[in-house]
Amino acid sequence: MCVALGLCASGAHGQGPSGGGGPPAGNAAPPPANVVVEAARIEPLERTREVTGQLRVGRRSVLASEGVGLVVTMDVEPGDTIDRGQVVARLDSAQARLAVGRALAAVAVRRAVLAERSADRDRAGAELARFDSAGESVAPLELENRRALLAIADAQVMAAEADVGTAIADLDEARRREQKLVIAAPFRGRVVSRRTDIGQWIREGDPVVEVVDLESVEAVLDVPESLIARIDAPGAIVRVVIGGIGAEIDAAVTAIVPDADPLARLFPVRVRLPNPEGRLRPGMSASGLIPTGRFEPVLTVSRDAIRRDDSGEYVFVERGGVALPARVRRVDAWGGRVAVEPAGTARLGAAQGPDAGASVTIAQGAMVIVEGNERVTAGAPVKSTVRQATPAEPRPGAAPARAGTAEGLRRAG
Repeated sequence: MCVALGLCASGAHGQGPSGGGGPPAGNAAPPPANVVVEAARIEPLERTREVTGQLRVGRRSVLASEGVGLVVTMDVEPGDTIDRGQVVARLDSAQARLAVGRALAAVAVRRAVLAERSADRDRAGAELARFDSAGESVAPLELENRRALLAIADAQVMAAEADVGTAIADLDEARRREQKLVIAAPFRGRVVSRRTDIGQWIREGDPVVEVVDLESVEAVLDVPESLIARIDAPGAIVRVVIGGIGAEIDAAVTAIVPDADPLARLFPVRVRLPNPEGRLRPGMSASGLIPTGRFEPVLTVSRDAIRRDDSGEYVFVERGGVALPARVRRVDAWGGRVAVEPAGTARLGAAQGPDAGASVTIAQGAMVIVEGNERVTAGAPVKSTVRQATPAEPRPGAAPARAGTAEGLRRAG
């Protein structure tokens, strides 16, 4: 009985004031995450119209042989990236090297002859000076003969100099013929196909490889005639979307082809796109966002607020000290703002992502988390600091008579 009473007393001593055991120290609730919020707001936006198009290369070249001979090396395969000046193929140059050697020898011979002719002229000049200094002791006829010999020597030197020049020109031509046996890339690009192979005899002008320039790619957009005026100005800029790789590029209009489709009334518009990483490929589908001149109020949030998961884009809204996810659909973007539409209410019960807890639908005035959202999960407690709303940047293309400013679009995307 004493043992039993001791055990009961020990158990009673471990209970709290309410009689229940406290939670283990490891299950303590995490402290609220510090975040910065900014209010979603309504702003006027010039709406755009999406037009279709595709990508094509700015330059495509079939490299041809300038020489005649047997292909001895082919250093590229289809798909290879080549730099400007990189050797693509070589022809047999044995005969060309012999021709260069003969031309070098001819130059040496002509220079030796020139040296001999120069020495003869110097000797003739010295003889004339000696006879001329003798005065009346030298017959006039002899003096005239010495002058004639000097003139002949001068002419021979001039002829020898011309021969040297001809020999040097022959050497340059021989070297050029040797260089023609090396086919090099005229620009940085990618090999599309091989048109010859090792062991094949090719003539001057025969194709060797086909190369496309991928550093600069063009998007060709089909723009309706009603929208041409919006981009028909120097420095006009449009946004090109390549959905296949998720890229959005703001670029200047290169040219508007003045020949519309007679049925669809669509004008081809060329837009030059930078492609330093080679992600853009000819043949990819593209779309362009053309300003329409029509303004509508849209709900906007800071670009920093946008998050993405496998189901799409979302933002976190702070409400009552809790981070709640709101699904959004991007309408447009410019500067540091993104125009969005509510994209339905996030569902409950997902193990991860914004659907893991309660959710809201975004609306004007909602306090959207713009800093610290990468550390937040749905339903997590947060401690927010309100950031003053930044003034909206000019929307590219907002002016009624022009397509937009390059600076504004440069900051977009």
